Amino acid sequence: MTRDAYGRDAHVLMRRRPDGDVGQGTVQTHTAGPFLQIPVFSATIGVSQPLTEEAKLPQSRNPSRQFPDLADASGSIVTCLDTDYIGYHLTALLGAPDTTGTEDPYQHVWTVGLADLLKHDFYVEDRGLTTPRQYRHEGVVYNTMAINVAKSGAAQRVTFGLLSEEEVLAAQSADADPIAPAATAFEFRSWQASVAVEGATDAGVVGCDFTLSNGLEPDQGLLNAKATPAGNLLGNFSLNGSLRVRARNDFFKALARANALADITIGYTQSDNRSISMVLHNAAFPRAPTELNGAGVIEESYNFALDEPEDGVSPVTITLNSALANFDMPS
Repeated sequence: MTRDAYGRDAHVLMRRRPDGDVGQGTVQTHTAGPFLQIPVFSATIGVSQPLTEEAKLPQSRNPSRQFPDLADASGSIVTCLDTDYIGYHLTALLGAPDTTGTEDPYQHVWTVGLADLLKHDFYVEDRGLTTPRQYRHEGVVYNTMAINVAKSGAAQRVTFGLLSEEEVLAAQSADADPIAPAATAFEFRSWQASVAVEGATDAGVVGCDFTLSNGLEPDQGLLNAKATPAGNLLGNFSLNGSLRVRARNDFFKALARANALADITIGYTQSDNRSISMVLHNAAFPRAPTELNGAGVIEESYNFALDEPEDGVSPVTITLNSALANFDMPS
């Protein structure tokens, strides 16, 4: 009987490559250690390779010849902002954190700097098929994180952007018995979020979103007889976002008029032992008009971008209180 693939049967497995094992086409085997099974809401991982039209003169009215263009081996993972597994994603994006504490809760602090880029191997496996499929994604690195904060009962979601070198259909599972997600991991709900600007937690903020990039881009410029990226190029860190606020006072308009810089803090708190805080340092606000509509509450929208930080100050600081002592990947 024919059996179709269901999303509920798909597993996403992740493990960091050993130091120095960065060559294209190399992969770890599960005999050297286990993989992590990552809890995700959705994932788009793989190679896109569009067709390009090649039209020549003289030409008939028949369709032109189509050729495959360069392969873009990128994607994204949508996961939950939780107290445990989010640490693995943040480590992949920003490097290893500074950790304090000798027992639960452990405090982990990530700061943006010239951290070593951590390459991983990902497997996306459809295990519900009669003949399961295992796709290996080689040399995966993280390059972006996007979050949208709006009051809701749903779990707070985070989208991580990924870059990779190639996609290969594997002959067997990377790990038939991977490390499963912890059942006790606490997932923050979006109504548990608070947004403070310069320490003012009641500045009338009703929504916030931002996207940060660690500056990685695929290197398609090197001629090497391959349609896939030759690797990754490291550019500048950047962060852009927007705030939606109630028109309660002149707080934000005054910031914009003065071209002043402000720190934005997005925090989630479940208890003294389970919390995460993201501080965006030196946000600059451009001036924006007030839009008036009907009899509803007046709201204003302000875009922002991070300005050059002061000497010795990280543009972004993320602090997580977790039950896990570290986020070292299996290797």
